[in-house]
Amino acid sequence: METNIADVLIIGGGPVGLYGLYLTGLHHLNTIMIERLPQLGGQLEHLYPEKPIYDVGGFPQISGHDLITRLLEQANQYPHQVYTETPALGLRRQGTLWRLRRIATFLRQNL
Repeated sequence: METNIADVLIIGGGPVGLYGLYLTGLHHLNTIMIERLPQLGGQLEHLYPEKPIYDVGGFPQISGHDLITRLLEQANQYPHQVYTETPALGLRRQGTLWRLRRIATFLRQNL
């Protein structure tokens, strides 16, 4: 079984997770993101890609797809590991670390 140690684990590749991926990179933290779906973007990308969104700072209006595209572009400025099709099966403390139980089926080095 593969073991990765990171400063930060982000569970979920929706808009908030993607922004978190950017912020952890900005602060030079080693970050791993896991997403259970085959594609990042959360509900905006999967259910509402063309729906206009009006409550995102800096954009009077933006589509779900365009917002996810911009968040991915922003996050990709920094190194990170992203695993898609990877459900989180459990989390437990092991000494000073936390251990995540998961099934890694696909590693995406570049989003």
